[in-house]
Amino acid sequence: MQIVKWRESYETGVASMDNQHKTLLDLINQLYPIVRDHRGQEEISKIVDACLSYAKKHLGDEEQLLLDNNFPGLQEQLDHHAQFTETVNTFAKQLTDSPDTVVPELYAYLRTWWISHIVGIDKKYGPYLQEKGVK
Repeated sequence: MQIVKWRESYETGVASMDNQHKTLLDLINQLYPIVRDHRGQEEISKIVDACLSYAKKHLGDEEQLLLDNNFPGLQEQLDHHAQFTETVNTFAKQLTDSPDTVVPELYAYLRTWWISHIVGIDKKYGPYLQEKGVK
């Protein structure tokens, strides 16, 4: 079920990052029925771990790409990524103690943060990287 649908307006113009963003949104969409149906801890942990692992990979890939290309907005990206990581780590610590409360909050946070981050922050690097020949 796609609650969050990929839109052309989310595209950065950098295919590798756009593909990773699509994967992240797909993982977030996979989390929705688990939240809605109050599924078991094992299933919750599996998809939450997948979301968080892939987010970590993506953030690292994105930061390296921006560093390699001397993107002038790198520090803003790093600051946003650090804030995201800190918040998600807090959710992860709370997950085993109160999953019924934490999982819906985590889902809402991931959904909102990723869309606002892609549209508000990531789109800034698209034109810069395209000028450098990154597609």
